[in-house]
Amino acid sequence: MSMKSFLNDSVTLGVGAGAYHAINENENGASPGPGAGKFAGLVTIAGSYRFSPNWDARLEWNRVVTSYNRDTDVILAGIGYRW
Repeated sequence: MSMKSFLNDSVTLGVGAGAYHAINENENGASPGPGAGKFAGLVTIAGSYRFSPNWDARLEWNRVVTSYNRDTDVILAGIGYRW
């Protein structure tokens, strides 16, 4: 992921891309277990704000991009400690 800092290193913004592999679990099939997998794209946009010298808050939006109707959005938020 590429990150860029702003406002005296208090705010960072980043973007990333990669691959995601999903495995279909066929629990209702004649022989349950891992089925065929599919590759999809994963795109992330992230930002963080450092509110003290060691603590920051972060927000990330992840998008799984598929070639079928299973696109998914995951939003993560949290705090972190930098040392």
